[in-house]
Amino acid sequence: MEVRAHQQKVGAALRREIERRLQFSLSRFSRQICTVKVQLSDLNGPRGGVDQCCRVDISLVTGHRLIVEDTQRCLSAAIGRATERVSRAVSRQLSRQH
Repeated sequence: MEVRAHQQKVGAALRREIERRLQFSLSRFSRQICTVKVQLSDLNGPRGGVDQCCRVDISLVTGHRLIVEDTQRCLSAAIGRATERVSRAVSRQLSRQH
C-alpha cells in the first residue's frame, strides 16, 4: 500500500488509520487486489471549506483499475467515506466478472 499527500505530511498515526480502515474494508478481497494507492490532498489550501480529498486507486489481478475519490470538510471523514465506497466498488467489479 502506498500513501501520498500533496502539500501536507502523513504522520505515522494517520498512516496507521488509513491502513486499518482499508484492511477492514478490503480484507475479504485481498487475493484479488494487486496494489492500493491512497492520495490525500487539501484542495483549497488554507482557505478552508469542503476541500479535504482522499483518492483510493486499486489495481485488481484481473487488470481492472478502480479509482474512488471523496471530498469532505474533515480528512478523517473523507478517508472513511472513500474506504467504504472502494469496498463496494471492488465488490461490484468482482461480481460482474463472475
